[in-house]
Amino acid sequence: MWAFLERLLDSSMFSPHGICLLWEPELIWLHVVSDALIAIAYFSIPFALGIFVSKRRDVAFGWVLWAFAIFIMACGLTHVFSIYTLWVPVYGIEGLVKALTAVASIATAAMLWPLLPRLLAIPTPFQLRQAYVALEEEGRQRRGAEDTLRKFREVEATESQIRQAQKMEAVGQLTGGIAHDFNNILTVITGTIEILSVSVREHLESSESFVIQGWRSDLKGRPCGRRRTAVVTTEAGYAIRAI
Repeated sequence: MWAFLERLLDSSMFSPHGICLLWEPELIWLHVVSDALIAIAYFSIPFALGIFVSKRRDVAFGWVLWAFAIFIMACGLTHVFSIYTLWVPVYGIEGLVKALTAVASIATAAMLWPLLPRLLAIPTPFQLRQAYVALEEEGRQRRGAEDTLRKFREVEATESQIRQAQKMEAVGQLTGGIAHDFNNILTVITGTIEILSVSVREHLESSESFVIQGWRSDLKGRPCGRRRTAVVTTEAGYAIRAI
């Protein structure tokens, strides 16, 4: 194993990559500038992903972004070694970096493909806006229904109070009418009783006067007086029975 690594890292038998380009300045600098810009872009992307994931901890699949960050960072290192091997033939180290990049890319792809349906199920901003508008509309409809139900309950309560008041008023009128009729009947009965009592009293008084006169006549020995006394006594009895 160590012998394999020594042979892999030994660059004494290799020539720099620039020899293949015949050390043409235009070709050399074209490769250097291109690989440098690609490496800078690759190195900036992982930093941006790391900042995003650290600030947005509510992201459901943040670990995928970290996998992409490692993969892209490894890709940037391969371009750095592409520049370095133009002058220094460290092809073994460059190969190891490319192998690590291959492992990172395969692992990222293996995690990404099974996750793709779940990622596609995440609603887009347009769908979120539509859902928000639908929720607002549903909330307005619900509030309108609640207001209508509240008004209906208020109207029903008011109508119930009105019906109760009408019932109480009808009961009051009925009670007042019954009391008025009863008072009229009582008035008639009371008046009749008073008339009867006055008539009986007068009749009793006249009977008593006749009885007294009859007794006086009887005392004097007059026959007519006895008959009158008997009549008056009989009428007084009838009057007492009538009372």
